[in-house]
Amino acid sequence: MVELKENEFYIKGPCDWRKAGELDESGYPIEISHDHHKIHEGEFYIVDSIDGDVDIASPKIWTFVTPNNNSRIHIYFLGAASGAGTFALYEDASVTANGSTISPINLNRNSSREAEMLFYEDSTIDDIGTFLMGVFVGTPGVGLTRIGGSGARTSEMILKKNTRYAVRFTPVSDNTKVSISFKWYEVNYPKT
Repeated sequence: MVELKENEFYIKGPCDWRKAGELDESGYPIEISHDHHKIHEGEFYIVDSIDGDVDIASPKIWTFVTPNNNSRIHIYFLGAASGAGTFALYEDASVTANGSTISPINLNRNSSREAEMLFYEDSTIDDIGTFLMGVFVGTPGVGLTRIGGSGARTSEMILKKNTRYAVRFTPVSDNTKVSISFKWYEVNYPKT
């Protein structure tokens, strides 16, 4: 049972009443974004990765595995590179080696909740999986005409449960610096 407080308002969720927000001194709702709310609830995570030397012959690969339970992962991506290249997202990838584990960070540093999704970089891919989306960043060129860029998925994507995803960055030229940021929140649905 939710304890109702005078300065809060509630909405009916799929299973119970949930706090929807707080009221200001005049009794009007204080509105914040859903992402901001998830940060306050300790349910918003981030993984950042930087590689200072990616070559054409050995693209950078990150993989992540969604949990096999009722949690649903709502995710955004942002990739940037010092030179031109392509970021591509694949579903149902398989690996022969996970690579290095990347520990997710809870954006509410006071929360003890841990992310359920597992992240790896420099995975050894057996099958890259099914292409879902991609973005070309930067402009190819030589010297000062070679310009980096960034690309993002600006709306969230809800991932399938118990699935391995791969993101591959393939540069146009060697010695490209690349970074990627994965931001997500996890929602536990009572029904599948």
